[in-house]
Amino acid sequence: MKKYQLLARILSGMMLLLVISIMIADILIGPIPEEFPFTPIEVLLFAFLFMSLTGLIIAWRREILGGILTISGMLLFTLTNSLDSGYLRFNWVFAAIALAAALFLFSAYRKNKPPLQ
Repeated sequence: MKKYQLLARILSGMMLLLVISIMIADILIGPIPEEFPFTPIEVLLFAFLFMSLTGLIIAWRREILGGILTISGMLLFTLTNSLDSGYLRFNWVFAAIALAAALFLFSAYRKNKPPLQ
């Protein structure tokens, strides 16, 4: 395993654990809603976040597919969130998720790159 792939796996694992632990904490601590508590935009944002996290998991085996899926999900998430709020909304968690995807793509590029002649 190359160093970029290892770094991408460590970073993606940390981001997956962080997001999942935040979701679990929100479910356990938050109030129990009587009706569906999300707006259509929030459902769409969750779908894009789920797409990105699924991409990180896929990237452990298929780096190119998972990296493209993750970056696409993060771009769609950021674009939708920014258009809804009226300004650019991007934080370090989303940057770290995108960085892990970029490292997976770079690792795949390095593996498939022909040697210098």
